[in-house]
Amino acid sequence: MKLRKFLQKAGVGSRRFCDRVIINGEVQVNGMVVKEPWYEIDPVKDTVIFRDKRIRIGKDEAVTYAFYKPPGVSSTLSDRFAEKTVADFIKDIEQRVFPVGRLDKDSEGLMILTNDGKLANIISHPRYGIEKEYIVTVEGRKIDRYVMKRLKKGVFDRGVLLKPHKVQLLHSTGKSGVFKIVLMEGKKREIRRIFKKLGFDVKRLKRVRIGNYFMPPTLKPGEKIKLSSSSIKKLTGGIEKKR
Repeated sequence: MKLRKFLQKAGVGSRRFCDRVIINGEVQVNGMVVKEPWYEIDPVKDTVIFRDKRIRIGKDEAVTYAFYKPPGVSSTLSDRFAEKTVADFIKDIEQRVFPVGRLDKDSEGLMILTNDGKLANIISHPRYGIEKEYIVTVEGRKIDRYVMKRLKKGVFDRGVLLKPHKVQLLHSTGKSGVFKIVLMEGKKREIRRIFKKLGFDVKRLKRVRIGNYFMPPTLKPGEKIKLSSSSIKKLTGGIEKKR
């Protein structure tokens, strides 16, 4: 079995995350650092160590949770510079789950926690085109036709075109407004970078939907809910996991 697949099955993270930690030299096989994700191992005989812990493929069921990430919380399991991370909110989950994708520290809203690597790959990989919807509150200037045109056509930042998949103005008053923004391939801090280019400060950014799954309105910051199979299908928009 390839090392990356072994780590995925053990619930360490998505394929891209597993590739990254292997290439970075964070994984040992039988006491030797291995930096090739395709390295072949024997899941029974070989000893795999990741961040000082032995990794095994358990018999735990696949589980997936919807989590309301509060603002000020790092969307990773480990961040020595962060006061709080997602790990602080999942200590009561028996299985080893990991966050799918990212949501910057200052933002809030829907995150998915799972131990299913294939599901994580579908949600996060750009080729599947899973929509992510955000409600964004901004301040800075009058929201006119020019602003709407630039939002829909996209803006260049550091040589990269940042273009939302969908844009809708929900409300505006004076120099403030509330937008619904839909992304299909989220670049780092993309929404904040777009509005900054147009002369706005983002006051609140909340993710409310992934795929066809909307975060329950009763879910409060810091809370999570275990998802049923039907809810998981909404996450992927009907895309089946490839075996």
